[in-house]
Amino acid sequence: MCGGGGGAPPPVDPLEEANAQILIQQNQAKLDAETRATALAQQAAQLETDTGNFNTSLDTAFQGALGRGTAAIEERGLDPNDFLTSLTSELEGVRRSVPFLDPNPGSFFGNDIADIVLNRAQDTQRRGFRNDLNEFAGAGFAQSLFPDTADDSILQSILTEQFTPASDQLLRAFQRGNLTQQGFDTATNQLGSQKEAGLARLSDVGGGVLGDFRNQLKEIGQTGFGRADAFELGGSFDPQNTKGLIDAKFSDLTGNLGGSIRNALGGEQLFNIEDLLTRGGISQGAQNPNSGLLDQFATRQKEKDKQRGLGSAGVF
Repeated sequence: MCGGGGGAPPPVDPLEEANAQILIQQNQAKLDAETRATALAQQAAQLETDTGNFNTSLDTAFQGALGRGTAAIEERGLDPNDFLTSLTSELEGVRRSVPFLDPNPGSFFGNDIADIVLNRAQDTQRRGFRNDLNEFAGAGFAQSLFPDTADDSILQSILTEQFTPASDQLLRAFQRGNLTQQGFDTATNQLGSQKEAGLARLSDVGGGVLGDFRNQLKEIGQTGFGRADAFELGGSFDPQNTKGLIDAKFSDLTGNLGGSIRNALGGEQLFNIEDLLTRGGISQGAQNPNSGLLDQFATRQKEKDKQRGLGSAGVF
């Protein structure tokens, strides 16, 4: 037998090879898991660090903005404690709007926080004042205090004061025989027409006075609304003061309503007795031998009608 070299390697056991491969894979998986776990732990630690830094920066920015806002309120001569709740609430809203882990939370907190809070508080106060004023000086308040009927009794009184003497004078003319029944009836009918015209005239005069009174009340109310709209924090305004002025003016005007209407009417006469007697005389013609005065009135009336171009049809 020649040569003494080793023989061929023994054949590999497939089972052992498979087991070895499994072991390698298991070790690699374990190593990979440990690597991932380490990475996750590092990420978690970094996230915790970043979160802490973010929250610290966010708190610092919040407190800084709160301090600036407080100082700005003090600079206006106002008490920051009166607005602390609103200021804090506004800043909390800003805090919630900052994206998580933003590198610069302070950039979200502007320097106008105090202006926002104060302007909102001022607008709220102004709206409150306007609501209070609307309770007694809102649209149509002057009309409700002085309705169109407010002067009715006064107008009727003035009308009666002038109507009664005119009616009495016609009656006396009838009783003396200056007017016949026909003439008296004609004059009385004309008296009714003059009464209607007189009431319309009084209504115009009274309406003008009432309109002026309403405008005086509106002016007080408008002044109140103007002060409410111009109100600034730190100032003073009480809507009840406006109400007091309106009440006082209303009382004063109410007491002067009758006198104001009479002054506006002046010495104007609503009834023309001469015209009444004249028309009565024209109507009765020559039936009354004692109607010399009426004849004079009738002649005068005819001349007036002629000048206006009226014939007998123009007399009524």
